[in-house]
Amino acid sequence: MKMKRKYLISSMVSLLFIIAISVSVPVYFHVLKVKGTKLKQFSPILIWDDSDFVDYQFPGDGSQSNPYRIENYNITTSVINGIYIFATTKHFVIRNCLISATHIGINIENVAKSTATIENCSVIGQFYGIPVTNSANSTIRDNTLSNNYLGIFVSFSNSTLISDNKCVQNAIYGMRIRESDNCSIENNFLKQNRYGLYIFESSFCLVKKNFCINNDYAGIFSSFTNNSKFIENSCINNFQDGIRISTGEDCIITSNIIMYNLIYGITLLGSSNCLITFNEISYNLNYGIHISNTYIHSKDNVIHHNSFVQNFRLTENQTQAWDEGNSTWFDAINLEGNYWDNYNGSGWYPIDGPSLSFDEYPLVDNPLSISSSILQLYCYNPRIVLKKASTN
Repeated sequence: MKMKRKYLISSMVSLLFIIAISVSVPVYFHVLKVKGTKLKQFSPILIWDDSDFVDYQFPGDGSQSNPYRIENYNITTSVINGIYIFATTKHFVIRNCLISATHIGINIENVAKSTATIENCSVIGQFYGIPVTNSANSTIRDNTLSNNYLGIFVSFSNSTLISDNKCVQNAIYGMRIRESDNCSIENNFLKQNRYGLYIFESSFCLVKKNFCINNDYAGIFSSFTNNSKFIENSCINNFQDGIRISTGEDCIITSNIIMYNLIYGITLLGSSNCLITFNEISYNLNYGIHISNTYIHSKDNVIHHNSFVQNFRLTENQTQAWDEGNSTWFDAINLEGNYWDNYNGSGWYPIDGPSLSFDEYPLVDNPLSISSSILQLYCYNPRIVLKKASTN
């Protein structure tokens, strides 16, 4: 009877968690700022050089303190681009616009470093929502991208800031970052895309406080990316992995919340010298962490002070992680490992896989503050809970 009661309580908590997530979605998916602004109908904007800003009579002078302002427009058109800006050197801001074209919403290409800002725009139903190409130090913030093939696409544009955007129900990528180093991707909401965030050959990036939920593959997928940091992200109920690092090196994955993903919580494929610490890894259908030698040998990864709760619990003695490399599952300086809710309290904790790894210093007490008692609060305001869980 006690076991049935315990199972029933656990099931009810899980159900409340899923319901709370569904209820909380409108908090993030807001286009109200655009809709609340009186928009002027406008024809497609095509800018090929700096003089075109003057010809269109946009306000501003193109300086950093007074950029040209393209704002408060509804551009609904049957041509390829809603807004296209190419090879300019002046500063400009695209703000509070609603875009619908046949192929690309807002297309920025080959503009001078630090001159482009796109904020609070809504792009719906395009092939590319907002592509930014060869335009370093651009800013893309507080935009809504939905029902596109690809929401935000940044390529060959180092040091781009991508923050506070909502990418929902895009067919392939909510966001894709390609060959763009030192980018900051922060506070974005990525829901029901095939990939929430996909990073390819882009190193030294900061991926922080993004909320990735219900994406068809990984919430965050990073491939051929080195020396990047994945901090305080929430990857929940994605249909494959929460975070997947493929062929990466020297990455840091810390203080993330990885829950209810339908395959693995965190996956390393052919990735080495990564540090995985202080993550809440719970209720994932398969292993909480899965380290694979696919393509390339995974080696010298270090994993400690993570909380593993109810991952891959097919049998009573099932372990919650898999290792095909030679990972170290504890902090070698402080001699402290990870928290495993099915640890029996004595000896080493075994890790599944051919490497025959062990957590030699498993923790008896959970090092993190996240618990089932605050799951509902987390669903409504994850940033409050993330702040509590932060190790900063």
